[in-house]
Amino acid sequence: TTLAAGTYDVTVINEDGTSGSLAGAYTYNAVQPKPAPVVTKLSVTSGNVGEAKQILISGKNFRTGAEVQIGGEKATFVSMTTTTIKVKAPTTLAAGTYDVTVTNEDGTSGSLAGAYTYNAVQPSGNLSNAYTYK
Repeated sequence: TTLAAGTYDVTVINEDGTSGSLAGAYTYNAVQPKPAPVVTKLSVTSGNVGEAKQILISGKNFRTGAEVQIGGEKATFVSMTTTTIKVKAPTTLAAGTYDVTVTNEDGTSGSLAGAYTYNAVQPSGNLSNAYTYK
């Protein structure tokens, strides 16, 4: 049986049927849910497509076992405290701007919308020196 939160009387009943009670002797507190993570800022807000850039995520309520996703893709965990998580950005996303989400093991999560941008990689070099094959 699960008790509702509140104060309860405690009664002891002896084998011979006699009993004694103490009113309000036991208080059952409801389990308070842990607060969800809050993401406030990133140390780096952009990187090139395919680059596993290291990012320091700042916020609060980060707990051991938290997972970070950028655009729905899991980031590689590096280290963490209750207010920072260091990750490497996933290398599988296309150019664009994505949300960054921290999810604790209990399923609570917090996001920072449009927090990280993957830039398209531009070709480098002088194309005027390119070879022509015939």
